[in-house]
Amino acid sequence: MAVVIVPMALAVSCSDEGDSGTGPVNQTPRLSVADQSIVEGNTCLFAVSLDRAAPAPVAFDFTTADVTAQAGSDYTAASGADTIAAGQQNVTIMVMTSDDAEDEINETFALRLSSIRGATVADSVGIGTLVDNDNLPVSFATQVQPLLRGSCANVACHGGSLPGGNMYLGTQVTYDTLINATGVNTLTWLPSTSGRVVQPGNSSISTLYLKTTSNPPFPSRMPQTGGYLTTAQQNLIRDWIDQGASNN
Repeated sequence: MAVVIVPMALAVSCSDEGDSGTGPVNQTPRLSVADQSIVEGNTCLFAVSLDRAAPAPVAFDFTTADVTAQAGSDYTAASGADTIAAGQQNVTIMVMTSDDAEDEINETFALRLSSIRGATVADSVGIGTLVDNDNLPVSFATQVQPLLRGSCANVACHGGSLPGGNMYLGTQVTYDTLINATGVNTLTWLPSTSGRVVQPGNSSISTLYLKTTSNPPFPSRMPQTGGYLTTAQQNLIRDWIDQGASNN
């Protein structure tokens, strides 16, 4: 009897076509906070960001912590919660800092993120560096002149035809007007033969600075209208004079 051999076809599956073998891609965004460096006295702006926008809000808590800077004297402690809205990638956390009169090394503090919801963590700690400003050059044109124009050189005080204390600044406070200005308090109370309110290189005998401080060595703290200068503003005038009162 003849034996009939029937060939059998083997079915080959191609079910792995297009499969990279790496599994599903993780679409969860990663959250991080960037370090920041600013001159003391300015607001420190920490950028908290995602590496990609999320389809739902990403929430987190934050708090500041001392490193070498101290809360209360170098910066204002901050804490709370914030959210990056769906479809967005960043928010900004603001921390106020203080301008002191000490000549010191740069100081740091931390902003720490916690209880992060809706994202994984890439970097949860941002370092804020406070750069000391007591040795930075002060500009007459961009810092001192605008300050004096706004606070002292109005017609009722030191910008009119009969300026208070014989100190005439002029409403525009040009460099020549200021550097040549004299006042009766300077001649009366300070060891100055010129009577000039600015003694380049020596704020300790410069009426322009001393009259803005809380306890001037002669009556009437200035300015009398519009509010007293802040400590940071006083320090600008002091540092500009001590650096030589340049027309810079």
